Amino acid sequence: MRASAFTLIELLIVVAIIAILAAIAVPNFLEAQVRSKVSRAKADMRTLATAIEAYRVDENRYPNTRRGGNWLLFYQRLAFLTTPVAYITTLPQDPFADAGSTNNPQLAYDYLDRPSTLSLLPAVWNPFPGNGDAANKAWRILSLGPDQRESLVLGPQPVEYDPTNGTTSAGDIHRYGP
Repeated sequence: MRASAFTLIELLIVVAIIAILAAIAVPNFLEAQVRSKVSRAKADMRTLATAIEAYRVDENRYPNTRRGGNWLLFYQRLAFLTTPVAYITTLPQDPFADAGSTNNPQLAYDYLDRPSTLSLLPAVWNPFPGNGDAANKAWRILSLGPDQRESLVLGPQPVEYDPTNGTTSAGDIHRYGP
């Protein structure tokens, strides 16, 4: 009786087919992860914006980013939203922040009490888009985006993340309000 088995050539063909399928699937999987993080960042920003606006309704002001002339750390800027009144139970983390680094894991929040805060910024930089006019905007929430670095290193104006430039393209995810 003769035993049946696969030949070496047949095994190599199967391994090659599996390798080709993996080469196609892995990049698609990685892009799906980036897209889901972008969606999560935008959803967290919507939730945070609702909490900021609820705080403003109660306190008749937005949470400050400075105390005594000094800039607060990001986690301190929105601490008002969790205690003593819980406008939001926990502050959302930036899904793109590297947990092992010293970078801020929180979504960044900036409040510009015009014109005094704008005068503290470099003259070439305005965190609000549109011809340097911040007249209709009071705050900004920022996620680092897939490149995991703030876009201001790329130039004087913030760069918006655009997935049509590639899922890991440069740029931050912003939300402006009110």
